[in-house]
Amino acid sequence: RALAAQPAVARVRAPAKVLGDLHGQLADVLLLLHAHGFPSNHGPGGDIETCSYVFNGDFVDRGPHQLETAALLLALKSAFPARVWLVRGNHEARAVNAGTSRMGLLGFDRACERALGGDAAAGAAAFEAVHAALDWLPYAAVVGGSALVVHGGLGDGSWTLRDLERDGEAARPFGDGSRASEALAQALWSDPLEDDGGPSGHPAHGPRPGAEGRLAPFGALTTASFCAREGLGLVVRSHQCVPGGFRVLHGGRLVTVFSARDYGRSAPRAGWMVGSGSATGAGPAGGAEPGLGNDGALVLLADDDEGCLRLRTKVLASAISPPGR
Repeated sequence: RALAAQPAVARVRAPAKVLGDLHGQLADVLLLLHAHGFPSNHGPGGDIETCSYVFNGDFVDRGPHQLETAALLLALKSAFPARVWLVRGNHEARAVNAGTSRMGLLGFDRACERALGGDAAAGAAAFEAVHAALDWLPYAAVVGGSALVVHGGLGDGSWTLRDLERDGEAARPFGDGSRASEALAQALWSDPLEDDGGPSGHPAHGPRPGAEGRLAPFGALTTASFCAREGLGLVVRSHQCVPGGFRVLHGGRLVTVFSARDYGRSAPRAGWMVGSGSATGAGPAGGAEPGLGNDGALVLLADDDEGCLRLRTKVLASAISPPGR
């Protein structure tokens, strides 16, 4: 009920902590929150009275504790509906969960069964119960009136926040995703280009043709134009694993944050940004390399003394990468 009552584009008070992809890695969620403040009003470190929390999608698929991660986030949302915000990612979809399982990885459907002792009926019931809530997730959040938090990105940048809210409301409950518009697909799935361009002579200053049916990556000009038109100073997105847990692009207007550290241990084949400085249709903006590990991170959005929203990063170091990588 708390999710259904809130808009498809949430308005979130600053300061706010934003966590990126979690993928069922519950230990990393708990370690980040333990180190940098927990959404609670009890004990040391509890800061829910003064800070909002935004979890930017991809809560499940691949990791070892998917049902537990989803349960924690939904419990936090239930306890603090005006302070905890869960934003839809591309993995908050039944078809994507099933597709992850078909790839030989641990999809959320199979993870529910495993978490409940191999009971297929109980697993299916838990899977549907969680999705009944996830069907009402917002597609984006605007923090402090000036930072857009969205899971994927801007795509061709032609849509507005009003379009996203209108289309998002029309597509709720999400169900099989068949009512999702092109703008919603871009918000969930699109990736950025490097600042200085990609291969094949395509400049990184606007949308470029997609490959093999994938969404076109977006460049620095798209980000700048979108922010100017919508009155934003920053876009925070997730969706891609990056070595240091976060990455700043497009002249400081775009930040990727990824919170599941050492992601390649459980999923070296899917959703991984391969190669440093490359720009491909699937994962254009460089990234981590399978087997080397990656840090996890969260970002803090808070007003400075002049009332301007500033970003600070908090990092959970890789447990497997060598020092100074």
